Amino acid sequence: MSCDSSIGVRVPCHPDTRIRRLQLQTRELATRQLIERLRLARSGYPKRVLLGCNMPIPHIPVTELLSWEDLCLERVEAAVTVGLVEIGSVRLTHQGLHDAAPCVFRSLDAVKVHLKHDKRAATRFADYKTLCSNPGKIKTLTSFDIGALA
Repeated sequence: MSCDSSIGVRVPCHPDTRIRRLQLQTRELATRQLIERLRLARSGYPKRVLLGCNMPIPHIPVTELLSWEDLCLERVEAAVTVGLVEIGSVRLTHQGLHDAAPCVFRSLDAVKVHLKHDKRAATRFADYKTLCSNPGKIKTLTSFDIGALA
């Protein structure tokens, strides 16, 4: 860790030291080389590297550990983001989410089932609805409204 603390991690290794060296070179050191090719030290702007891996990479400091769930976007947020990028606005109805991002929700039933079973998604969807400022009309979220979330 970059804060000088350490965490022990079990990493699968081959018992033969010769094969272990090859394993280290192709697994851990290849990832390290990939990061070093980003030229982080000479960059004109700060860069952030996210590694989706559960094993330590030699000489690469870790500033934060995240679970996969914390890293991934929730499906409602993904649908809203896709709709805002591609269309510019999203109607905040079940049909509107499906129309805005058919790649995220393949059918209208998929939206309904997801919001019914995932309480966090339903809460986020309700938050988006209260964020919109056109009472009495169909709730539509625009990129202007999304700035209020930041």
